[in-house]
Amino acid sequence: MKFKRVSETDVLIAVALWLNERAWTIRSVSPAKNQEKGSVAQVGRYMEAELKRHGIEIKPQGADPKLRSNGPDIVAEKGSVRWAIQCKGSTFGTRDWVFADGLFHTLKDWHEHYRMTKQSGLFGYALPRYEYEPQLRLDPITFIRKRFDIWVFLYDPEHPPVSAIEPHEDIPTSFDMSHERAHEVAQEPIAHLRGRGTKPWARGFAERIRKPGSAGSRIRDHIQGQREITWGALKAWCVEQGIAVSPDSGNIRPYISILRDAGKVKTEGHGDCQSIVWLGAGRETER
Repeated sequence: MKFKRVSETDVLIAVALWLNERAWTIRSVSPAKNQEKGSVAQVGRYMEAELKRHGIEIKPQGADPKLRSNGPDIVAEKGSVRWAIQCKGSTFGTRDWVFADGLFHTLKDWHEHYRMTKQSGLFGYALPRYEYEPQLRLDPITFIRKRFDIWVFLYDPEHPPVSAIEPHEDIPTSFDMSHERAHEVAQEPIAHLRGRGTKPWARGFAERIRKPGSAGSRIRDHIQGQREITWGALKAWCVEQGIAVSPDSGNIRPYISILRDAGKVKTEGHGDCQSIVWLGAGRETER
């Protein structure tokens, strides 16, 4: 089975279509910059055009903007009921971190709404169907979903728009292969770089890791020399060495993902305190 990478924008549009089919009014959306669709302004224009193509108009309330730079990714209303939904797409980085970030903002939306209204409201978390199911089925996440009445929307580009799972319902098993294997196929790690169709982003980063003197090979060699380094220390070292680090570290995270999927390193923890440990074993990345 082959899985497609999907952007946060595609997930957001799919959720908006699901809401529109059920007579919810879209009050605002919060576009995020991504590699597939470009800058925030470009994503916003693309998003509006796609929604309009499906007969959906964003209708802000009063003086509120229809495109927001922060807050819930989608705010929808039906009568006096408000629904706030956070969305996440496929990631080049650590799935646990991306999942936790989206869950944090979902709970933050819940807290802000309750603090202002003293009412619960409706809240949702929308994700690609095949990438985050292990996290969603963890017992603490199940408890949080039920305690705060958080709906989950799972997006599969082959079966749009989305599958909606109520807070009390279990997360379904979508496929009979292991989830780690499914993620491996979706991410196209180093093991798939020879002999078969390869995602362009993975092929490019893998080639840079193998090229002497490149940013990828220097990062690999530094981790190997240190044996263990925190993510924060690695970013600081990159800056010292003149290796550009984007605000979300999206331009260097794929190197770590490829090395980890190849069995060269393991990662532990989250954020800047996450440890990157050199193992040196695993599949060959040099040829």
